[in-house]
Amino acid sequence: MNDGKVGHPFKITDGYIVFLAVVRYHFSMPYRQLEGFARALSGYDGLVAIAVDSSGVSVHKCGGWVERLYGGRKRYVKIRFAVDVRTREVLAMNATTDDIHDSKALLSIMADALRHRLISEAYMNGAYDSKAAKN
Repeated sequence: MNDGKVGHPFKITDGYIVFLAVVRYHFSMPYRQLEGFARALSGYDGLVAIAVDSSGVSVHKCGGWVERLYGGRKRYVKIRFAVDVRTREVLAMNATTDDIHDSKALLSIMADALRHRLISEAYMNGAYDSKAAKN
């Protein structure tokens, strides 16, 4: 990215670094493979159709006995992805706690995806539907 550039080098955003860390951890990628993955992500552009979905990751270290003993509820980290339907590449990612509804996080994930590609269509499940989102 900085090859042949005159002046101050480009900086990588903190969000992109966190995204690559999550991808590396989730898919157990070695650093060289992650470098190729990041280079491949930077080379794409165009009008795309995206699919948006989320997944919950359980956050605990000691099993379910703490919840049973103290009556707390299990907490989850919700990770939302916007993925190009044709190439299956991740265009945007958002990680929040489980108390943030999918419809509230949709605007930020769409804004992140729009920074990388022009979106022609978006496919989502009913979790992203709400009366507030329609207005």
